[in-house]
Amino acid sequence: MRVKGWCLLSFLTASNAYCLERPPSTLKLLVTASENITFKLGYGAWNSPQPIAEMIEILVTEKLHYGVEKTMLFSSEELLQHVAGCTGICESASDFQDPPKTAMAAFEVWLSTPAERKLAKIPSLLDSGETGYTSNPTLFTFNSTIAAAFPRAMLQWWESYLPNISQASDISTSGNNVEASWCAGAACGSSDSGSGGSAGQMCLECPGDASVFFSSVRSLDLAIRQIGIRPMCAEGEAQSENYRTRMQDAGLAPCEDGWWYSPTCRSNKEACVPVVLGVPDWNMIEYCTLAETTGLPFAITWLGPGFEWSAAVIAVQALYTSHSFLFYSWMPDSTFLQLVPQLPMPVAFDDLLLAVSQVQRTRKVVWRGLHSSSPSIDSLIRKMSIDQATINDLMHDMSNGVSAYRSACSWLQKHNDTWEEWIRLEHPNIQIQNVTVEADNNDLVMAVSIGTPVIATILCLVSSLFFYLRRARRKLSMQREAHNAAKFRSTATGKVPTLSLPASLKYHLLVSYVWRSGQDQATLIKRSLVARLQQPLIFLDVDDLDDISRLEEYVNSASVILVLLSRGYFISKNAMRELTAALDGNKPIILLHESDNEHGGQSLDEFKASCPDYIRHRVFDGADAPQIIQWHRLAEFQLCALLQIAEVLVKHCGEDPSTPKQKLLQ
Repeated sequence: MRVKGWCLLSFLTASNAYCLERPPSTLKLLVTASENITFKLGYGAWNSPQPIAEMIEILVTEKLHYGVEKTMLFSSEELLQHVAGCTGICESASDFQDPPKTAMAAFEVWLSTPAERKLAKIPSLLDSGETGYTSNPTLFTFNSTIAAAFPRAMLQWWESYLPNISQASDISTSGNNVEASWCAGAACGSSDSGSGGSAGQMCLECPGDASVFFSSVRSLDLAIRQIGIRPMCAEGEAQSENYRTRMQDAGLAPCEDGWWYSPTCRSNKEACVPVVLGVPDWNMIEYCTLAETTGLPFAITWLGPGFEWSAAVIAVQALYTSHSFLFYSWMPDSTFLQLVPQLPMPVAFDDLLLAVSQVQRTRKVVWRGLHSSSPSIDSLIRKMSIDQATINDLMHDMSNGVSAYRSACSWLQKHNDTWEEWIRLEHPNIQIQNVTVEADNNDLVMAVSIGTPVIATILCLVSSLFFYLRRARRKLSMQREAHNAAKFRSTATGKVPTLSLPASLKYHLLVSYVWRSGQDQATLIKRSLVARLQQPLIFLDVDDLDDISRLEEYVNSASVILVLLSRGYFISKNAMRELTAALDGNKPIILLHESDNEHGGQSLDEFKASCPDYIRHRVFDGADAPQIIQWHRLAEFQLCALLQIAEVLVKHCGEDPSTPKQKLLQ
C-alpha cells in the first residue's frame, strides 16, 4: 500500500503540552551497541495509523519517559525497509543499518504484495502480531446510489452490477424483469454455498441493470477534466506508458480515450459503469480481467497527472453530489467520511480474483534489537491492540475535524484500564500491603502502597465511575452509528421492521459468548444490529450485566439467544449457564460460528466434540437444533450474517410473530 504525503519528523520532549501526565524534563535514550538514541517510530501517511502513532508517542514519552522521533512514510514497503534498517536498494548486508536510523517500529503494515512479503522475512525484522483491526481495500460507491437502486439491486454485492439479461453481449436497460441464472445461488442463497443459509433462503434480491443507477462515462469524463485532472489510461500519457504495456502483456484490449472498456459494454459505452482507481498497481489489471471473465459492464481508469491517489480523492470529493460511479478506497479511513449525508459503501468481489486482498490483516513490526534496548517499548508495541470499533471511532473523529493527536489523547484518557495493560514500567519495585516484589533490574523505583480502607473505598468509587462512563460512551457511540448506518428493510414493504416485546421480557436478543475469543465479535454484532434495526434491545454483558449471579434471569428476560461459537465456549462455566438456561426455557437460539482460527475459531466438528454430552444432541444434531450462521472476516459477508440474525429477530419479535418470516435487505 502506498499513499501520497509529506515526511513528518517530530521530536517530543517534555513541554507544557501533555495528555496523561507531564513527562520529565530529560527523556531517556535507548542504549544500543553503537550509540544512545531516541526511539524511532515509523507510520503510514494514510489516515488510520496516524492516531495510533500519536498514542504510542504519548505512552512512550509520558509513561515510559523515552524521547520519540516519528517519521511518516508513504507505503508499507517503505515502512518495512526503514524498520529493517535499509533506506536504499536493500540487496546486501552493507545496505542495512543497525540500529535503524528512521524507524525501529511500525504500526499498521500491509503485507499485500510480493515485495512486502519478501521484506517481512528480513532477519533484522520481527513480526509483533496483528494490530487488532483489519483494513478492507475494494471498490466503493455512495449510499445515495444504493438507495436509488433499492429494491431492484443490492449494490454492495458485485453480482448486482451484472446486466440482468440472458446474454452478456446484449446490453439493454429494459431487461429488469429477466431473472439472471446465478440469482438462486448468490452469496448466502443456498445451503451448499457454505454460508450457513437454508435452501431457498436469500440475502439478495435479483438485480436490475446496474448501469441505470450510475453516471455515463462520457459525463463523468467531462466533469473530471473540468476540475483539472484527467483519466490516465490513454495513448500519449508518458506517465502511464509502462502500465499500459503491462495491460497489453496481460492480454487486455487497449484503452480508448483514457478508459479501458469491458467487452460487455465496449460496443455501447453508455451502458458501462465508470470505475475510478487510485493507483494502477492497486488491482487495475485484476479488475479489468475480472470484468472480462464475469461480464461486468465496467469502464475503468486511474486519474492524474501526478500522484494518482490524490487525483482520485479530488475527483470523489468534487463530484460525489453530482455523479454516481465506483471508486477505489479502503476502510477504516476518514477521507470520505466527512461527505455526509453521503457515506461510502463497499463492493465485495471474489478475493481469489484480485492481487491485493480485500481483507488486509494489518500487522506490527519492530527492529529485532528493540527488546534488548528497551523491553518496555517492545512490550508496548507487542501488547498494543486496537479493535475495529475503536479504529472506526477514531476515523469518525478525524472526519469531524478532530486532530489525530486530540483523538488519540481523548481515547487514552478514557481507557486507562486498556493501555495500562500495554505498558510495562521498567525496573519496578512495587509494595502492596507491605509485601515487596523486586524486579529484575534496579535503576528505577516505583512504590505503591495500598493499605487503608479509605484508599480502598476511593478506588472502588473511582472504578465504579469509570465503568459507568465507559458504558455511557459506548451507548453514545452506538447512537451515532445508528444515525448514520443504512437500515435493514423488509423486501415486502421497503420499511424498517418494528420490533416488539411482551411485558414479561426485557431484551429482544441476548449475546452469549466468551471474553477471551469472542469479545470483539460480540461487540461488533451488537453495534451493527443497533445501527441497522429499529431500536433493538440487546443484552451484552459489558453494557448490561450488573450481577453475574443473575445470568439465568437475564437469559429468561430475552426473546432470542445468540450463541457465539468461539474457542473455549463449551468449557466456560458462565457460557454454559447461559446456554443451559436458554435450552431449559425453550428459547429460540442462533448459533453464530466463528471459523477463523486466528480469531478464536474452530471447525464445527471441533465445537461438537467439545460440547457436553448432555446437550450436544439438542445443540447440534436434533430436529429442533438451532440454525447455524457462518461469521466471516469480510465486511460484506458479515453484513449477510447480520441480515440472517435480523430476520430471526423479526420473526420472533415482529409486530405479528405469526406472520411468515420476512426477508430483509439493506
